[in-house]
Amino acid sequence: MIRFLFLFCFCVFYEFNVFADDITQCAKYLGDRDEVNALKCANSMIASSPNNDLMYVYRGTVYSSFNQPWNAIKDFSKAISINKDNLSSFSLRGIVYNMLEEYQLALNDFEHVISYSISQNNVQFISVLIQAAFIEKKLKKFNKAIMKCEKSLTLLNKIKQNNSLNIFDTLIKESHLCICEGRIALKEFNLAFKSCELLYQDDVTNYIYMINFASVYIEQSEFNKAIDILDKSLDKFKNDFLINYNLTLAYKKKYEKSKLEEDKFQWRKHYLILKKLSKTKENNKLLHNVEYEN
Repeated sequence: MIRFLFLFCFCVFYEFNVFADDITQCAKYLGDRDEVNALKCANSMIASSPNNDLMYVYRGTVYSSFNQPWNAIKDFSKAISINKDNLSSFSLRGIVYNMLEEYQLALNDFEHVISYSISQNNVQFISVLIQAAFIEKKLKKFNKAIMKCEKSLTLLNKIKQNNSLNIFDTLIKESHLCICEGRIALKEFNLAFKSCELLYQDDVTNYIYMINFASVYIEQSEFNKAIDILDKSLDKFKNDFLINYNLTLAYKKKYEKSKLEEDKFQWRKHYLILKKLSKTKENNKLLHNVEYEN
């Protein structure tokens, strides 16, 4: 979330051409993690320009960067009261609400930006679109989340060829992650496959990508492929419950289809390991799904 704050802050000041010497120095304090001087600089600029919304945007960014989220929200709200047309203030306030897990308030701000943005072919708009989608996913509004992330991919593909910023690669991955997990939640595993596969191929050591892609293979009855992914992760995640759960599930389903004693043996072996790793009520519920039967 912090990277989005810096991104929006930079774009706001660049767009309005306010990189004067004083604000450049203030931004340097922020980049150097110098809380005292960053805040002192922000207060000085507000004292000089109390009706400039961008000064409150900057101080709000300082507050949010140094774990003072409610002060940040107060400043972003002040910026909005001065200039409702600067959608970046809504974006930044939404980011902080999201950090605070005030999801509906964050979504309200993001939806405002999405509705009133004149241009959609820019990083700021796409970032808001993706963040709104992840909130909708948390709120189990999976179809809405997927639609937003599919739109973000379309926009990114249009503008990425003319840009080399690393943020584009990050946004593409987050869009695919949203689609992958949203489709899995809807049990649309065939539709999830492409995004889940792209993410896993990009980083075969990523825990989330491994879990998602293996779970898709399991639901497609590609048990050996799922087992291969999960087996490779055991050196690093030997005692991880979800890795072992999916491995046990793969062998259980494989045995139910093959009726081979070797698969039954592996199911029992991994079930006993999983049983030892089960520490919570949520774990125990999952454990019931793969319970070994003689």
